[in-house]
Formats: sequence, structure tokens, C-alpha cells
Amino acid sequence: MGDPLGGAPWPAGGLATAVKPRPHPHPSPRPSPSPAVTAHAWVRAFKADAGYGAYDTSYTLYVSADGADTPLRLVARGQNLWSEGHFDATVAEYTGWDPSPAFADEDDGGGGDSVTFAVPPDCLARAGGNAGGAARPSARGGLPLPTPATLIAGALPNRHAGASPAYDAWLHAAPHRRTRSVAEYASRAAAFEAAAARVATHNARPGVSYQLGLNHMADWLPHELPGNAVVEGAPGAALSAASPRPGDAWHAAPPGFDPATLPPTLDWRGSPADSPVKDQAMCGSCWAFGTVGALEAAVWRASGAQVLLSEQQLVDCAWSPRSYAGKSPNAGCFGGFQTTAFDWLFAKGAASSEAAYPYRGVNGLCDSDAPAAVSFKGKYVWVGGGDDGLREALLRKGPMTVSVDAAADDFALYRSGVYNNTACASKLKRLDHAVLISGYGRDPATGAAYWLVKNTWSRLWGEGGYVRISAEPDGCGITAQPLYLELEDVVVSEEAGAGEAGRPSEEEEDGVGLASA
Repeated sequence: MGDPLGGAPWPAGGLATAVKPRPHPHPSPRPSPSPAVTAHAWVRAFKADAGYGAYDTSYTLYVSADGADTPLRLVARGQNLWSEGHFDATVAEYTGWDPSPAFADEDDGGGGDSVTFAVPPDCLARAGGNAGGAARPSARGGLPLPTPATLIAGALPNRHAGASPAYDAWLHAAPHRRTRSVAEYASRAAAFEAAAARVATHNARPGVSYQLGLNHMADWLPHELPGNAVVEGAPGAALSAASPRPGDAWHAAPPGFDPATLPPTLDWRGSPADSPVKDQAMCGSCWAFGTVGALEAAVWRASGAQVLLSEQQLVDCAWSPRSYAGKSPNAGCFGGFQTTAFDWLFAKGAASSEAAYPYRGVNGLCDSDAPAAVSFKGKYVWVGGGDDGLREALLRKGPMTVSVDAAADDFALYRSGVYNNTACASKLKRLDHAVLISGYGRDPATGAAYWLVKNTWSRLWGEGGYVRISAEPDGCGITAQPLYLELEDVVVSEEAGAGEAGRPSEEEEDGVGLASA
């Protein structure tokens, strides 16, 4: 196994800390009757922003406290720097140790591990000494200078490279992942080459209104794409679109509303109502992000506080079977529905913050003790009235959740322009992806009307995480299921804090300062 602490480049611009080891009980894997042993904990932690928001990553290597520094357990939390993957929590238990002087992996015919598990130079030595050297000072804002090991690892090509020069060049230009086997390399290279061909063919067509690009998902396999998760027992079912039920609330425009009075352009981006672009990773949790985005906007509208709330809480806790009270099913990373999640939130009457219950992108056990960042009462509200009804609601109520047809390959590879895919479905039951709508407008070059939509596939996708979807003729189903929240009795905890902008004034609720001609 390669060196997890020194064998991969740290993200540039991050804030690194090297922590002195401390005696730490090393728990054995459960359910093991073996007693706990005492270990030193070597910690490598940093903050970084790889293009989709700041995140914390830490590697904790537990080594024996007998002076031999025998590796016992590695705990990685955050982005997996071995595979350049998304956010996760990984625990590796080491059950064998060969302290011979040279390291070689399975491809090199054997060898020992002592070089691999020498105390990394990026970590400070155990108390009272310096084994391997402390991190060197840096002129880059406190980030330790890279060690020779990290420089070499960053420069080496993928160990399985060679069959696809175009794929190798893409991987090396911006290291997206390192494949684990020849078979994985072959399947990802094939996916990348198919995507590259699609991008080139589409972009060469005359008169297209949008461009495609090779983003971070260009080598993802079909089952890894977020839109392909399904609820068990309902393969192929639309996972984000639920129908109104008797008694549901409907949005009503003010008496005498005239669509001609609407501003031609509305853009909530950058305002406290529109939270930062997030990343659902390889998890079919779009329904949780759509739910939380609508809740964040409603909390700001009601209280003036911009509080980033937890999607992982919904992934872990807001599960429901298909038969539960006639509701649509929610199944974590296997898909779900905003309306069912709204019901869960209103029954609970509170939501945790993103900081207290961070996103992991995998199904987990529900943490019922997570502290609440905000408490509330309220209801969800459907928006009817077609294009004009949605524009009026956006002006008065701010960003809200909608569902779209995102099944086309073009959607995953979208880079810029007004997305006008005539194959898009518009019927409610054929919609498969929950997103947030943040405004509307017209393209300055073509005059084409569009909806401004915030996706949850990171800022590396589309126009900084957003897509402009054509409003003509049906907008990929955007007007089929717009939903926002009306809250009352909103209480934001002191720990969550209040937004700087304060509660919107009556003029802001009417769109002044957000709409432009």
C-alpha cells in the first residue's frame, strides 16, 4: 500500500496543520473481543477549495506507542486523496507489517513496508524528538512546502496509463482520480472517449445554443451518475417528482397581477437567499439538496439569517417506505422526493446545520442527537400559473425547488449557454432530478428566454454550478413542480448565527435590487 500521508499532492492553497502525536486508545474493529491498545495518533489536517466549496480533510494514522511506529489504523475524513474522490469517511486496518528496508507493491514482486510508513515529514515528531523532520516553513500562507515524495507522486502518470493517450492527458492535466486496476482504467477510458466524442460532435454543429465540455464527470460510469440512483423496488421511476395532494397549499399572485410588470431579468445569485453551490457527489440525494435549498431560502426570508443546513441529516434520517401514510418513498442515496422530506422536517420542527451534520455522500445511521440550528413551523406551497406564475413567485419568494429531466447525456456534460434539448421531458412523472431555481432572463446574444437553475454537481459543472435552461417550449419540466416554503415561529440558534444582510425589506421582497432590465 502506498504512503497515504506523503504519496499524494496536497491541494494548492490549503491551510495545513501538523499536529504532535498524543497517546490515544486504538479501538479494535467491532465486534472484536480484543482489548484496546495504546497508540500514537499522527494527524495531517487542512482546509482547501478544489472548485466546489471549502472543505476539511484529515488523515489520522495510529501507530504503536512502543517506539517502533508500527501502523495500526488509518482514518481518513473528507476528500479521498488516494482516488481524488468525493467526501467520504474511510477506515483502514493494518493487520500485517514487514519492517524490511524497501517497499514494493504487488506489481513489483514483494518487498517491505518500512519506507512507506516512516513518519511523514509533514507531521511533527512524537513528543521529545523529531523523527523525519517537521514541516518546512513556506512562503505560501503557511502551507508546508511539498516533500520530494509528494512532488514525485504528483508528477507520475497513472500506473495503468498507456492505452488511451487522450484520457491520460486529461487525468494528468487535472488529477481527477487514480484507477485501482487495469479493468477500471479500461472502463473509465472508454467512458471518457465516448464523452469526448459526444462533446466534439455537439459543439461542431452550427447554431447550437449551448456547449458541452469534459468536466469532472467525463469518466464516470453510468451507475455513478447522480441521476441514475433508483429507489429499491421501483427501478426507472422518477425520483424527484411528486404530485400535489388534496389540501396542499397553492401560491396565489396578488390581486390584479399583470405579467407585463415583471422585470425581464431576475437573478438571486450572490444574495443571502441563494446558498452556495454544493456537491451531492456519487449519491442520488438531489431531493435532499432541493429540500434544504428551499428551506435555507425560507429561513432567510423569515428571519434574515443565512444558515447553511444539513443535507446529510435528510439522507440518514428522512427515510420512508412506499406505503408510509400514502407518501412517496425516500431512500437516502437511492433517491427520494422533496415533499416527503418537507413532511419529515415539519414533523420534526427543526433542522441541523451543515457544520454540525456534514455531508458525506453515503447512506449512514441517523444521528438523532445532532443539535438543531433552526426551529420552525410551516408548510410547503405549490406554484401554478405556468411561466408567468413561476416568475411572479420567484420575484416575491426567492429561490425554490423544482424538478427537471436530467437523463440526457448532454445534461451531465453541459458547460455553457442556454440548454435547449428538444428531447427533454416535461411531464411531472418523467422528471428525475431535483434542483433549485434562482431566477430567469433572456440570453443577451440570442434573446432566448431561460430559467436560471442551480445544480448540485459542484462548481466544476456548467456555468459555475448553474445552468440556463430554455423556457421555450417547456423548460425540461421546470414549471411542473415548483415548491417553496412558508415558515413561522422561526428560531435560529446562537451557534448558527445570523446572516449579515438582515431580513429582506418590502422593496427587496418585490424584487428591487435583484431584478435588472
